[in-house]
Amino acid sequence: MVNMQDLGTLAVLLVVVTIVAAMGVLVSAQVQDEAITFQDKSTATDEVTALVDTEVDLTGEHSVVITEVTNSSNTLDPSNYTEQNNNFVLLDSTYNNTKLNVTHDYYTENSAYNITGEGINSIDTLSGFLPVVAIVIIASVIIGIVASSFGRKGGF
Repeated sequence: MVNMQDLGTLAVLLVVVTIVAAMGVLVSAQVQDEAITFQDKSTATDEVTALVDTEVDLTGEHSVVITEVTNSSNTLDPSNYTEQNNNFVLLDSTYNNTKLNVTHDYYTENSAYNITGEGINSIDTLSGFLPVVAIVIIASVIIGIVASSFGRKGGF
């Protein structure tokens, strides 16, 4: 039989489950960020035609580090370009709309990264059901109280 004292316990339980789920997401995200290691490091050279202050996609998804940029005749000084959001950005208008070879290192996803991402998605899906669980618990307590009051003899 459920009574009003149980409602407080159930509320605390629901709060604890929510906190544990939130901490699980935070820890999983940290583990996922650390799952990309130097073993997953690759190097690529992309031929790009860049416009000043425009991001150009580069091969790779994580932690792109540009190591060298050349055109047909020379190597560009690092002050002429930057990396932004894992993309190449030309800063010097001298090289505007010219073909450049951008050599860069990047990290690829590995199975540990992907598995951790699946865990984060699973916890996120579970947390979407917490309000439904709370409503069911509260409804069961209310139904229990109403049902127990019909079983009594006499007044309240």
